[in-house]
Amino acid sequence: MVTINIDKEDTAACLRKFGIFDPISKWKLLADGPDHPVPYDVIRKIIYAELESGEKYVVKFVREPVFSTEIIENQSAFSDLLMEHGILTPKRLKKSGSYCVSYEKNGLLIDVYAEEWVGEKIPHLTPDLYKKVGGVIGKIHRIALDTDYRIGFSLLYNEITERDTSLDRLWRNGDHSLIPQEEYERILSIYNRRLAVVKEVWKQLPRGAVQGDIYSCNNIALREDRLVVYDFNLAGDEVLIGDFLQCWFRTVFDEKIEEDLKELSRSELWEVLITAYQKERRLQEIEKRYFADVYAILGSVYYTKLLNYWLVLGQKDRARENYPFLFSLLETERIKF
Repeated sequence: MVTINIDKEDTAACLRKFGIFDPISKWKLLADGPDHPVPYDVIRKIIYAELESGEKYVVKFVREPVFSTEIIENQSAFSDLLMEHGILTPKRLKKSGSYCVSYEKNGLLIDVYAEEWVGEKIPHLTPDLYKKVGGVIGKIHRIALDTDYRIGFSLLYNEITERDTSLDRLWRNGDHSLIPQEEYERILSIYNRRLAVVKEVWKQLPRGAVQGDIYSCNNIALREDRLVVYDFNLAGDEVLIGDFLQCWFRTVFDEKIEEDLKELSRSELWEVLITAYQKERRLQEIEKRYFADVYAILGSVYYTKLLNYWLVLGQKDRARENYPFLFSLLETERIKF
């Protein structure tokens, strides 16, 4: 495991590479390492730096096999492309036309890139906020199709086409013995049937560059009542309805926002999201045809993760009482657009 210390002086040195020479008055480590365990060595440090002039920046130090300098450059260029088309994104620093500068620390070369600080993440989900989220995702997807921009990196797309997407894999660290064997076999049968359909059609569905990590209040801030989308480190080339549904299910099955959802109706929230999305980008006929299949697979994936989370917390009774909802997800045939 690679360990490395990045301090205020390192941050100032990198800002100088971008032509920013004002002294740093406030410095804070926002994140250290990836959000989830990965099977390789990673340096990923995110720094908040406030200058004496009052300007505020986020500076990212990255050394990770999955994210080459070229991928980071493409993700940054996509952020700027969205800004050019009317979506608020952070202003990114550049040097000689490049978003990344190299920085050597302890004999290691690290990619460093920087952007303006856009403010704190929105703390609570509301219907008005989710309407804005639906609209901005629809606009991002429309821009992606109109420009045919490609980043050269994918997560969800590759999960479906290349990796193990079996339900057994999702339960690997859990305990599906909470589900009676006969019912679990029925769940597996439905899941495998619908997964086969999704795998067959996945490469035919409209695909484009997306931010890739918008859900609930994640990676969005407000500026004069408009959404600002930030943190493009997972931006990639994805099936558009997959990206949309990932946003939806990561919101409604996110264990961290249950208090918000107690005040909101899922059906009303869905109508807000899909209506706002389609005002910016209408679904194509092939997407409508296979929407329920993608909905069933992604919904069961994220709900299974939620069941596993309850098990980790020791809430086995809660998981046992709620697992039948998997059937309603897997048996979905009609979606309200």
